[in-house]
Amino acid sequence: MKKLRGPPNYRYKLNGEKLSAARLAFIYGDLNRCVQALSEGDERQRLISIAMAYYLASKFSLKDDRGVLTSVNTGMSEPLLRAIIILISTGTWHSVVEESGLPVRDCLSIALRFLPDGDV
Repeated sequence: MKKLRGPPNYRYKLNGEKLSAARLAFIYGDLNRCVQALSEGDERQRLISIAMAYYLASKFSLKDDRGVLTSVNTGMSEPLLRAIIILISTGTWHSVVEESGLPVRDCLSIALRFLPDGDV
């Protein structure tokens, strides 16, 4: 069996599972790779990737556009995309961890990686 080299989400991209690749990159904090994976997905995922790329380029949250992002977020059924919008709109990982739709393992991974020990 050939061992795959590359980032953790590489095998998902090879299998065409763009959302799984984006999820793994997001949890690891590799937001640029998350943008890349989402940009290869469906229309909604590409729109989220554009917003996220803007967020990364500007280095600030889109708090002024929170109303627009909240209305987009209410129509989303995918927890990962909702979590990305929350990160973009608030700029904090605390809010992402509080997203009720994310699986517990994802919330725990994010909390352990990005939150101070006292907040975990």
